[in-house]
Amino acid sequence: MPYLGKSPPVISSSLEDADSDTKIQVEESADEDVIRFDIAGAEDFTMAANNFSVLSGSTLTIDSGATIANSGTATGFPAAPGKNLLINGNFDIWQRGGGTFSTGNEYTADQWKWLGTAGSGNVSRQAFTVGQTDVPGNPTYFWRGTVGTGDTSVTVKNCIEGVANGSGVSVTVSLWAKASEASTWETGDSGCNLQQRFGSGGSGVVRGNLDEDFASQAITTSWQKFVCTVTPPSISGKTVGAGNYLELYLQTAADLSSSATLDIAQVQVEIGTEAADFAHEDIGTTLQKCQRYYERLTPNTATNQAIFQAYNVTSTVASGIFNYTHKRAAPTLTFTAGATFEVRHQTTTTVCTAAAVSGSSDEDRCLCNFTVASGLTGGQGCVIRRNDTDTTYIEVSAEL
Repeated sequence: MPYLGKSPPVISSSLEDADSDTKIQVEESADEDVIRFDIAGAEDFTMAANNFSVLSGSTLTIDSGATIANSGTATGFPAAPGKNLLINGNFDIWQRGGGTFSTGNEYTADQWKWLGTAGSGNVSRQAFTVGQTDVPGNPTYFWRGTVGTGDTSVTVKNCIEGVANGSGVSVTVSLWAKASEASTWETGDSGCNLQQRFGSGGSGVVRGNLDEDFASQAITTSWQKFVCTVTPPSISGKTVGAGNYLELYLQTAADLSSSATLDIAQVQVEIGTEAADFAHEDIGTTLQKCQRYYERLTPNTATNQAIFQAYNVTSTVASGIFNYTHKRAAPTLTFTAGATFEVRHQTTTTVCTAAAVSGSSDEDRCLCNFTVASGLTGGQGCVIRRNDTDTTYIEVSAEL
């Protein structure tokens, strides 16, 4: 072949520095197909087909601002914040208090509705022992349902806004649970499932049961993780109305005795076929998400604590604008008894006889009226306060 002015290619099995202690080898032994990275005389990393290894004693450092992303369903990655479709799956937020809840068919921890019977059974917030290792990630609280007289199971649900969530794709549900006595999860349409609920005027409910994996694993007296993957049907062709959502419905089998307890922690619903580690989220972010659906304005424990500013409309009515976190829809407001509020005007305090919304509320604010028997001066500014040490609050609810 004639010489074309180029040097012939040089074939080498390594690229190295002058003293050969830092190098990249592509074939340390015959036909091994492994790339080896040696630095200062030590092998730190290797790369083979479909595998990159950081060897013992070496460190892979990710600079601040960089991101390692799991773009599909790769396993072994810690869950990223926001991966969990559920809100408050770690049971960090309890705006209504820590219980005991015994009214039945009521919200307990934020987003978690207990479907118990009034006067039978209850729900309470329980604290993990600091440093426990039974449930990973050092959670603070878990949810406890107690079976009441005449009941034999515990039922709870959490609603994920938007029925399109998980539509036509694999969705994996995971949670940690234990009970005070052996039990199982209920099966079939009345048992554990993901329910597509299409909202006001929408199509009928569609259920994706979690029977296959949940039912095969007994609930014991020790914490254990339950995992199940289900594919909710596509919502193509369905009628979707206002207030639509995907519901996680959990129910034990009807085999628990009176006063038995069911404990639940770290509930996660995620897209994909694998259950990642629980996606921890800072409490401030979780609280903000919860307040899209519910918030409670509660004065602190100080006597006669101020709630908000208002003005005297007449001699018997003081009005104030209540600004709250933006809600998913116009909320319903609930006040404690009128006498738990008082109007502080000039140097005088007058106890209220009623408290209510004036007109209608919108997603961001409403006008509240506080009525007294007499004594206000129209046009004067005032402050709405807790009456003495009464239990006083205003609830703003736009729950699904």
